[in-house]
Amino acid sequence: MKVDSQNEVARPVQAEKPAMVQQQKLVAQRQGKSSRRWWIVVLAFVIVVAVVISGILPRIHARAALDKETAEMAIPTVSVIRPKRGAPAQEVVLSTCQGWTIVSGY
Repeated sequence: MKVDSQNEVARPVQAEKPAMVQQQKLVAQRQGKSSRRWWIVVLAFVIVVAVVISGILPRIHARAALDKETAEMAIPTVSVIRPKRGAPAQEVVLSTCQGWTIVSGY
């Protein structure tokens, strides 16, 4: 508002008011756009985190199952028996043995 020096009456200046209103609108639009951008960034971050978690959790469960199965299979299965002396079928005498081929030794 401008004060007229001759009448000393305050009267609004029409040229300044629309400029102020327009400036306030621009500020409000910028704030709206910045808050909208902020929400878009937050939403994108949440989506990325959800995708990462949905990809990692099945791998963790599969690895735990594999570790369990590997631990179960790592236990060796061994059959233990005691040796018993059996009856000799044929006695081996060194003088009666011959090799299949004759090899000359150097």
